[in-house]
Amino acid sequence: MIVGVLGFSGAGKTCYLRAHLYPPLQASGASFYVLPANPDGEGQWIMREKDRQNTRDARRFTERFVDWVIDSAPTLAEQFEVVYLDCGGLISRENERILSICDEAIIVSRNSEEFAEWEQFVSTCKAMAITQIRSSASLDGELTFRKIGG
Repeated sequence: MIVGVLGFSGAGKTCYLRAHLYPPLQASGASFYVLPANPDGEGQWIMREKDRQNTRDARRFTERFVDWVIDSAPTLAEQFEVVYLDCGGLISRENERILSICDEAIIVSRNSEEFAEWEQFVSTCKAMAITQIRSSASLDGELTFRKIGG
């Protein structure tokens, strides 16, 4: 199974994966893999192949990187129960291509308007189950998450 984790930049996608998905998956013994499928956010900024071409550059998608994600995720899904794609915070043609290989989507949003935008986008990519996670920051900057739907 391949699951896209979506939401605008700063919504808390990566934090949600690390703080709320990793611990129960690890405790249950489930096999999973998180593939950074975005040019923004955290993670490895440059991937260079043997031919010295950059597959991934900071802050921008390349067609080569999108092709790499689309080719890599299904192969990983053969070896792991779930592959989570930590997608970029943009509603874009590149994310549309990446979502086309997903079975499900988790949308991390700060409010219902943001969720509605991503839900509309996901519905144009491929029919899939959608879970909404609402994120909010406390005064000290700590993110909290609450499942809303799905």
